[in-house]
Amino acid sequence: MIFSHLRVALRQLTKQKGLNAIHITGLAIGISTFIFLLLYVQKERSYDRHHDHAENIYRIRTDYRIGAESNSMAWTAGALVTHLQQLPEIQEAARLFRYRSPSVLFDNETQRSFSEDNFIWADPAVLNVFSFKFLKGVPHRALVRPNTMIVTESSARRYFGDADPIGRVLNNVTFGTTFEITGVIKDLPETSHFKADFICSLITLPNLWGDQTLTTWGNSFLYSYIQVKADADINSLNEKITEISKKHIPVSEDALFQFVLQSLIDIHLYSNIQNEW
Repeated sequence: MIFSHLRVALRQLTKQKGLNAIHITGLAIGISTFIFLLLYVQKERSYDRHHDHAENIYRIRTDYRIGAESNSMAWTAGALVTHLQQLPEIQEAARLFRYRSPSVLFDNETQRSFSEDNFIWADPAVLNVFSFKFLKGVPHRALVRPNTMIVTESSARRYFGDADPIGRVLNNVTFGTTFEITGVIKDLPETSHFKADFICSLITLPNLWGDQTLTTWGNSFLYSYIQVKADADINSLNEKITEISKKHIPVSEDALFQFVLQSLIDIHLYSNIQNEW
């Protein structure tokens, strides 16, 4: 019976070859387009989900109103995270920073230099908040000292070839200081809302820009991330963060600042605010 149906179908196909070719081509294009869109949507929805406990990680944004103008930005003040450590809902907190222009790095031994777009600065806790796969080095010691940094596998190979990069030093010409490599991690997945080829110790920054750089409420230039405990009440936590900010940031009828939690897995698709990565 099946072969009989197949023979009938083949006869029909040969009778109107041109029309049937159009139908088959259209069907193939339709199926291919559907598969492409399905894969595209799947990729877009997968951003930042490679991190352990991604559903419990939040970025803190700053909502502000000055006069009649209201806006939101991804940056927060340096002092914020240090004051959040007291909240029981928060398990880990870390600040990240990327300079407004690329950093030029130079290796004295190989005489190689490159302009690096993805050179960022971070608290040691960044290695607890986010899931980076270490290939060399000890994670809990990698960023605790000033002038230390971890690099991605591909970046280490670009500067040092197959040689062991641990203990090697790169000169950051842009900032006029050197960094000892204390760890190597796998390259970040493409589905990450921020890129990082070099992660250096944020504690180095006060030595370059002044002691108040990371403790002031008056200068917002850092990305602040927290990992909350699984049973945390996000609405209640938002209110507590707002109360902390009110104690340190003056508000008036003409100026209002408020910190709001953004889910990590929503940033790529649903966040389009000032100073995004």
